[in-house]
Amino acid sequence: MNKAVLLFFAFILLCANTLTAQELTPEMESFIANIDGTSLADIEAELDEGLRGLKAFMGFFDGGDSEGIKDYAGEEENFEEPFAIDTAVVAKAVLQFEDIGFQQNFRNGKSQLKFEKIGDNYWNTVWMEEGMAESFMPKTIYFKDGTKVTEGISDNEISFHFENPWGPIAIIDSVAVDYTVYFTAKYDSLMLTKKSKKIKYKEGLIKVKQFENNFLYVTVSDAYADGFYVNALNADGKVLNQNSSSFSPTTDDQAGDGIAEIVSLLEEIQVKLKNKDFKDTEAFKSYFLKEVSKLETAKDTDGVYHKKYYFEGNIDTVKLFIETEEKSKTVSFTAINNSGFGNIILMQDKKHNIFLDANAKELFRSEYRPIQSLGSRYYQSDSLYYHLDLEAKQLRAIDAFRVWEAPNGLAFVQATEESNFLMYDAEFKLLSDFAFEGLYTIDDTYVQGITGTDNFILDSKGTIKKLDGISDIRDPYYGRMAAKSNGKYGYLAGSGEVAIPFVYIDAGNFQDGLAIVAKETNKYGLIDTNGKVVIPLKYFGIQSFENGIVWVSTGDGHELLDKTGKVLVTAEGSSYSVSGSGLDKTYQFGDDTYDAFGRLLPKKEEIKD
Repeated sequence: MNKAVLLFFAFILLCANTLTAQELTPEMESFIANIDGTSLADIEAELDEGLRGLKAFMGFFDGGDSEGIKDYAGEEENFEEPFAIDTAVVAKAVLQFEDIGFQQNFRNGKSQLKFEKIGDNYWNTVWMEEGMAESFMPKTIYFKDGTKVTEGISDNEISFHFENPWGPIAIIDSVAVDYTVYFTAKYDSLMLTKKSKKIKYKEGLIKVKQFENNFLYVTVSDAYADGFYVNALNADGKVLNQNSSSFSPTTDDQAGDGIAEIVSLLEEIQVKLKNKDFKDTEAFKSYFLKEVSKLETAKDTDGVYHKKYYFEGNIDTVKLFIETEEKSKTVSFTAINNSGFGNIILMQDKKHNIFLDANAKELFRSEYRPIQSLGSRYYQSDSLYYHLDLEAKQLRAIDAFRVWEAPNGLAFVQATEESNFLMYDAEFKLLSDFAFEGLYTIDDTYVQGITGTDNFILDSKGTIKKLDGISDIRDPYYGRMAAKSNGKYGYLAGSGEVAIPFVYIDAGNFQDGLAIVAKETNKYGLIDTNGKVVIPLKYFGIQSFENGIVWVSTGDGHELLDKTGKVLVTAEGSSYSVSGSGLDKTYQFGDDTYDAFGRLLPKKEEIKD
């Protein structure tokens, strides 16, 4: 279904309060224009669903504010930090977008994208503190076939939680994105007490409608409704935790009546759609615009915004903070397709399994069955496995306990739970009678096989290369696998060839292009992927390497270095601690605390209000 139609009726609710008698907002005009080309059947289906949601939403306005008002005993009160703009969060936010990718799926003739931090399934963006907001703006979509698009993509949503529609079927190679953090840089501060009725602010007013126990209800002139923050203090001057709030351009009664008016209009349109009263989408749009322009009840005509807050404690005084200057910082990043598509891509709808080639062009379709792709040519449905026979255009069942299709196109079949894996090609042809106990992906070309204590490299053609005298092979990072030979560590390329000689007594995995190594006891440093020394092998120990910061032990103390070896911090003695990880990591040396990037953080007593 057209994305515009999917949001169509929710948008009516949001825009109705801004309508004039004969005019729509520019935003709504643009939105209405986006339904061009959408069928009346799709509009009708979305309206049926949207009406059910709107009717349920009407119940939100039943009841009054008094239900949430509570008289707190002192021990029941909970507190939070006073309002402050933490610009350190801005610095963290703009540095978080390394190794960003997305998973692309196809359903019902549409592309679906979900963004992710490559290698971290649980990653999320930095939490925006009060007075801050973030936005993602896709600038260019690059497709696998070499084409790109820049126009008409600003509404494509970038989410690290959910899949979202991104247009018709096409393999997306990458997406260029502008990420912006907005934050309040300056603000005015005002005070409310229980005796306050209104405060004049600039050319408008802030009026107190209700100030009772844990509840505050104020109206604010529309011009100052954004960038408005509240701290409620108890009698001891402690800032009470805010547990809920609501904001509306109109009163609850008016909003409820406005929704009822909208529902009534939509029910009338629903009948007309089912009676086939509109000859096409254009006729529907014309009628809809005319009728929406008549809506009156939901319009915001009082010139103020209604704000209600509930706190976990009894309010004595209230501090209001109103933004007077907003700043922003924008960085760009490119997210790459991390879906691992093979030469054949599966798309499903309610009736068919549809098989596409590597460029997302349909090859053929078959009757739907609940299968999932294991790569390109092998599929699974519960405990059943299938091979896709392209010549016969059908799935053939495989009698096996387990099937694994590697990214390099090889398939490994375990006939029974007790047996080892045999290697097959894309056409389900047995390549060797040599069986493997364990298998691991190296990259899109190579697979590591293990049998007993022996290690093997398997290329995309099924060639088997034994790694004589090699043990303790670790996961590949940056095209390098740490391994052990004759008691020393070195690094292999994906092909199994020696990339960095076996000369180290200790070696770690690569991270951000560097790896921690030692040739002698208590002589640690960092090398790059070519084996070149970047940080001299002279340190007593390297405790961590994260965010481009190397934390080393000198034996007498500690130092923080950047990735070129430049010393940022020197701290003597053994008084230290480290907390957090990633962008939230902090280093404590004596009385001084440094952030994840080696910058000294101010002490609490140094922070000015």
